[in-house]
Amino acid sequence: MFFSRGNISNIALLAGLLTAISGASAQELQPTNGFDWSGPYIGADAGGLFINNTLLGDQSGVIGGVIAGYRNQFGSFVYGQELDVTLGDVSRKFTTTISGQTLTATQSLNYGATARLQFGYLAGDLLFFGTAGIALGNMELAGAYGGTKLSDSATHVGYVVGGGLEIPFTQNISGRLEYQYSSFGSATYHDKGLSLKLSGTDAHLVRAAVV
Repeated sequence: MFFSRGNISNIALLAGLLTAISGASAQELQPTNGFDWSGPYIGADAGGLFINNTLLGDQSGVIGGVIAGYRNQFGSFVYGQELDVTLGDVSRKFTTTISGQTLTATQSLNYGATARLQFGYLAGDLLFFGTAGIALGNMELAGAYGGTKLSDSATHVGYVVGGGLEIPFTQNISGRLEYQYSSFGSATYHDKGLSLKLSGTDAHLVRAAVV
């Protein structure tokens, strides 16, 4: 299930991270009226990633990454493009049967990335935004399939949608809370003449960022 004991632990860890960030923000940084949302930006994020595959089950872990983009502001509307790269400790050991053969392996995330459009609306200093674009996740699969060792990485490509809110801390720094849902297509893992195709993967990302 999505809300397994491991996932709940990661959510609790994320909640503590967000509390620490918000506490520091309240004490040291004050929102600034008239914040200019136009122009380039770069920042860092941290949060929790929850991956589900219809065959392999759930994986979850803590992630961090880099965000970069460019935005334009037109009155109360903000729009632009954004890229991000994600790294983290997200893996799962499993045993399953595929085409009559037993697969015992560990699947882990090497990296993830998205390229997205972002559209937002300002309510005072608070920016509410939605986002959509292309997502990819490079996964490592290592174990044994039908008694033969298998070790390979493959890239799953799909789409991502999400949304969140962002508020300025200073004239140049803002903080963000965001959720993203990604759905990935199939990818094939190859090793020693074996080919294993995995499909039915989606991911839920909850993160905080400073940009």
